[in-house]
Amino acid sequence: PAVVLLRQPSPRMSTHAAGRPSGRLNVRLLALVLAFFFSYVAAEVTMGGWIFTYAVAMGQTDQTTAAYLTSVFWGSLTVGRLLSVPLAGRWSPATVLQVDLIGCLASVALILLLPRSAAAIWIGTCGTGLFMASMFPTMISYAERRMALSGQITGLFFVASAAGSTTVPWLVGQLFEVIGPRVTIVMALAAVLVAALAFAGVRLTGAPAHAMQATQGE
Repeated sequence: PAVVLLRQPSPRMSTHAAGRPSGRLNVRLLALVLAFFFSYVAAEVTMGGWIFTYAVAMGQTDQTTAAYLTSVFWGSLTVGRLLSVPLAGRWSPATVLQVDLIGCLASVALILLLPRSAAAIWIGTCGTGLFMASMFPTMISYAERRMALSGQITGLFFVASAAGSTTVPWLVGQLFEVIGPRVTIVMALAAVLVAALAFAGVRLTGAPAHAMQATQGE
């Protein structure tokens, strides 16, 4: 059924909201947004799926405490998404994403730089979940301001996200025994860094000139 639905054309947008780009798709902009979703979800699933094994392998906690650490990550993610609702009304999507990316980079880097510190892994895990929380919905909102979204394009966002959630955590599993437990945090940090670079690229890549003219005409 998914293959059949994929072959169907996206429904036409009856109207364009004022201030929203329209016109021909900017392929470079779309590629950068897809890179963001791929990298962000890769980092989220890597942290959520591997922080238990990382903490135990590094000798930081026993299995029971490591389970609580995993709960802290997902709990922080849930709290962060609740907090993102009022923040979205006060800050622009670009500002929210900047704060999220900086906080997430700092949190993951804290775990990497202080691998033997129990406080670092708890604070870093909590901070990572908290700052990751609003990235996905905020990027969808931000992308909507930079390009005209259709069902097909939105579907590509989820395809990229699914690809990130399967490939990078799998790669961590292949390298965990070969390189060591710290590859978990290195890969998570690399994924967040790629997401930050992709976001910077999105900010620098404007909508096509004719699309902006069409928007101004509206």
